Order: sequence, then structure tokens, then C-alpha cells
Amino acid sequence: MARKLKISQPIAIKELEIATKNRVTTSLIGKYKSTFKGRGLEFDGYRAYTPDDDASMIDFKASARSDTLLVKQFVEERNLNLFILMDISQSMLTTSTKKIKIEYAAEVAATIGQTVIESGDNLGYSLFSEDSISGFDLQNNIDVINFFLNDLSNPSNFGGAFNFNKALEYIIENIPEYSLVIIISDFIYIGDEWLDNFRICSAKYDLIGIMVRDPLDLTLPQSSSQIVVSDPYTGEKMLIEPKRFKKRYEEEIKKELDYFKETFKENSSDLLILRTDENFLIKLINFFNERALRWK
Repeated sequence: MARKLKISQPIAIKELEIATKNRVTTSLIGKYKSTFKGRGLEFDGYRAYTPDDDASMIDFKASARSDTLLVKQFVEERNLNLFILMDISQSMLTTSTKKIKIEYAAEVAATIGQTVIESGDNLGYSLFSEDSISGFDLQNNIDVINFFLNDLSNPSNFGGAFNFNKALEYIIENIPEYSLVIIISDFIYIGDEWLDNFRICSAKYDLIGIMVRDPLDLTLPQSSSQIVVSDPYTGEKMLIEPKRFKKRYEEEIKKELDYFKETFKENSSDLLILRTDENFLIKLINFFNERALRWK
């Protein structure tokens, strides 16, 4: 890759709230939404009331539903660990729009990362292709974002294949249990030996996949003119007429996407699919809002 990435980070990220299976973060940029923030405690569920309990902790709505007096239970609030694993392989360097996939993915990651840091939580990352190329350990420090963007400014970091199975092994061996792990990739050319480690990751972490696709990764133009396509790894070129292959191509892509959606769902993990020709911020906000509603 000859040029540096062109990365612009959206300013309007105050709406973004990171929701996890274990808790909905009370931290937003500039304010806290949770009723329990400030106590150093977070809501953990209900249990039966006993005479030793503080009566003010009785939840009468929950008690009415269960016909039993229930009190709210809290646990000590801990900082969220969020780790981003970014695919920087050759297929992430392709585009049919103004942004190559890795630029778009970097903006998504930086937006999430800034939200995490400014919320007082811990952020770490790894740039991964055939192995971990560069990274930063989990910590609450704006330097994590700065190093991330600096690593992405080095063209020599990019290329090669994405060894998804090895990336999952890296996460299992290096990231603390119960962390929120976000894998950002186009999920193209990832092989077929990763499922066992994926299941381990899904059980050990709160796992989210963010699939970044170029429009041409999903569909072909309705054109009878011939175009040249090339393999991002081998450089092999082929002359095709898009209109002839469009239907079959889209059918195969749909099968692929359905497989990923089902695999994530079966393993209690989430998958967000983004296109490089759309504004990701609204979709990202809606995605985390849906998770917040689900896990509250």
C-alpha cells in the first residue's frame, strides 16, 4: 500500500453508549445516565427480601409481578475492558468508493475507542493479518487512540492474509475474561478452521463482530459493459460482464452473510454489517441502543 490512510473521526458521538451482556455502561461522553453511577455500585438483579434488608431497596413493581418481596441487588462497579481486533489484511485495502475498507473501519474503531476512553473505561487493540502486527494493552489512556491512529498511518503494516483462527487464539491467550471484544473485518478469505476458537471466545467474552464491506463485496452493477476484476491476494485479473454474474454472485453473498449472522447468533454474539458508502454513526448508535435494551 503506497499512501497513508485518510481517517476522519466524527465529532457527534455523544449519543454512543456501549452496551454489554454484563452491564450497560453508565458512561457517556460528558455525562452519566445510570441511576446507580456515583455509588460505585451497579444493578445486578433481584433477590428475596429478608428482615435484615433496608426496606427502601424493595422493588415493589418487581415484587408485584412475582408475588414475593424482592430487593435490588448491587455489585461493585468495575471499569469495562474493551479490546478491538482490526483486520489489516490485503482484502481490507480494496474499494469502489472514496474510502478503502480499512479507512472506514479505522473511523469506526476510533469512534468507539474515544467513547470508551472518555467514559473512564479501558481500551486496547491489535492490528492483525497473519499475526499481530501492532497493538496496545488495555488501559484508560488517550495514548491508546493516538498509537492506534499512528499505527494505521504506517503503510508497511498492511497486507497479507487474515488468519482468523490465529486472531481468535491471540484473544483467548491475551485478553481478560468477560472483556468486550470487537472484531472489525470484512470477513473475506478467513478460512474454515476457526469455529472452535470462535465458540470459546463467545463463551469467554462479550463478542461483537463488525463486518465492513465495500458495495462491490455485496453486489455487482447492472451493466453489460465488461470490467476487470482482480484477486486482492494474487493480483490475478479477469474480464467479466457484471450483468451475467450479478444474480448468482448476490445469491452466494447472501448465503455467506446468512452463515455469519447465524453463527454469531447461535453463539450469543452480535454481528453488525456496515457498508463503506453509508454513514456508520447512526447504525452504530442504533446497534448499541438495541443491546442496551436487551441487557437492561
